[in-house]
Amino acid sequence: MEDKSETIRILRRNNYQQCPMPVSIKKNVGYLLLIQGGNYILPLLLFPYLGRILGQEQFGVLAYCQAIAQYFIIFTDFGFSLTATRRIAIARSDSQELSVVYSATMYVRILFTVVAFFALLASVFGIARIHEYVWILAGTFIGVIGSALFPIWLFQGLEQMKTLMLANMMSKVLTFATVLLFVQSQNDTALAAACIGLGNLSMALMAAWIIWRKKLVKFQFPGWLELGKAARDGWPIFLSTVVSSSYMNLNAILLNEAHGSAAVGVFSMADKIRLAVQAAISTIVQAYYPRISLQMHENLQQALASLKKIFFIVGGMSLLACIGLQISASWLILTFIPKFAASIPLLRLEAMLLPVISVALVYGHLGLLTLGKASQISRVYLLVGVLHIFYAIPLTKYAAASGTILSLLITESLASILICWYFHRVKSHLKTINTL
Repeated sequence: MEDKSETIRILRRNNYQQCPMPVSIKKNVGYLLLIQGGNYILPLLLFPYLGRILGQEQFGVLAYCQAIAQYFIIFTDFGFSLTATRRIAIARSDSQELSVVYSATMYVRILFTVVAFFALLASVFGIARIHEYVWILAGTFIGVIGSALFPIWLFQGLEQMKTLMLANMMSKVLTFATVLLFVQSQNDTALAAACIGLGNLSMALMAAWIIWRKKLVKFQFPGWLELGKAARDGWPIFLSTVVSSSYMNLNAILLNEAHGSAAVGVFSMADKIRLAVQAAISTIVQAYYPRISLQMHENLQQALASLKKIFFIVGGMSLLACIGLQISASWLILTFIPKFAASIPLLRLEAMLLPVISVALVYGHLGLLTLGKASQISRVYLLVGVLHIFYAIPLTKYAAASGTILSLLITESLASILICWYFHRVKSHLKTINTL
């Protein structure tokens, strides 16, 4: 048995020592681009229509409610998109362990969704400012449910993203069709939110059917100890995500309070275009995550060498994307969304975030997380998240959306610098241990 295990390790090690982007990774990148990237690309296709129909103010209201709903999505995810992916990748050859990890993760996510629902009810009926958006928030919560029930981390950890291709296409077509059919005036903001959320929910339901049909895992009660382990594993990621998203989603809320919904609409249009481009870049990081997680577990030196190559790939793409948006921002906005001409300079500012964020993606997600150092990332985002509040409020107040984006640039730059510092510190420590 020991000889067999050693043979498997050698075969895996030899496989990892191939080209920087093996064929399996290239395929996974392609599938993730169509699935994860579609979560941003589809809204990008809908923006011209929603911008024309809803106008700046109502588009801003929709973005404001989506920012609130994003906090519930982060809560229900609880870091499992990373921690569960890593556990699935490591346990992929053990069907019993796969079922335990899947079941524990889903049980906790469902429980947290119920908690989130009651928290939303308490908010809309207890806060007058939010109550006026009750139906729009109800529409966005459909997306929260869909996000919680969609186990993309299972397919990603198993490197079976191809399995979701048809389901992804069908859900996106459903979203596109329902928005075009039902959103016809400025009074249909709640319907727009519900249609977008419906796409997420349909994707989750189709994924559940695929899991049942292919018998990928068995859904069972994993036991209270496993539920507690899943929650503990996700806590550091959840904490860092809450803090980091605090400054991402808090920006729309601050901007709404200081300058109104129209300012939020102009900012959100530029922000979502940048996110669509960033989704394509971060997909490469996501596709490598299961492989690097296992490689860090079995072959540290080769993993570090691969990480260096990935940094140049992701960094180069981010820099090219930044330059591309600088050049094409005016044409892109004026051609497809002329009502949002004020978003042109904002999009150019947003583009500068791409190369900055790529550093944190590579050395944070593929570096520190795969080394089991999630607590360091939590500390970084806790620090920069707190600092962000001090300069985001005055910058947003006096420079509107431009100040909001400037505050993001400052925060993301600080986060990337600190993450790099932590990673190289951990790397040096591990190299010292290996030489002893």
